[in-house]
Amino acid sequence: MAEGKRRRLAADLIILLLITLPACYPLLAPGIPATHDGLQHLFRFYDFDYALRGGELYPRWSPNLLFGYGNVLLNYYAPLTYYLSLPILALSGRFLLTIEIVCALSLLAGAWAMYLLGRPFLGRPGAFLSAAIYTYLPYHLADVYVRGTLGESLAFALLPAIL
Repeated sequence: MAEGKRRRLAADLIILLLITLPACYPLLAPGIPATHDGLQHLFRFYDFDYALRGGELYPRWSPNLLFGYGNVLLNYYAPLTYYLSLPILALSGRFLLTIEIVCALSLLAGAWAMYLLGRPFLGRPGAFLSAAIYTYLPYHLADVYVRGTLGESLAFALLPAIL
C-alpha cells in the first residue's frame, strides 16, 4: 500500500473515531449501564465464559442462570456476540468493561462500514456525513443505550458492509 493511501486511511479512521466518540461517551459512566438487557448480557457472558473454561466448545446449557437452576439459553440466543467478545475479555479481564468495549467498537465499526459504503457514491465528505448520520440514528443509539442488545448492535455494524 502506498504511503499516501496509508496516511489517508489513518486520517479517515481518526476522523471516524472523533465522530463516534460522543456516541460512546455514556459508556464511560461508572457502574452497569441501565439498559433492558445489559445486566442479562453480563450474566450470560460470565456463564458463557464459565462453560468454555469448563471445556465446552459450544455451551448450550448455562448452569448459573435462573438462580442456579440453569437455562438452555444458547439453544435460542446466538452466541457469536460472546465468541467475538472473548479476545477483549482476555485482554481486559473484566466482563463489564468487555461489554462496554464491544458496544463502542460496534458503533465505530458501523461508522466505518457506512463510510466505506458511502465513499464511492458521495465522496469523502459525504461518506463522513453518512457515517455520522448512521452512528447517531435514534434507533441505533437506543439499541445500545436503552435496549442494550449486543447482538443487534453488532448487526448494525455489519449492515452497511452487507449492502
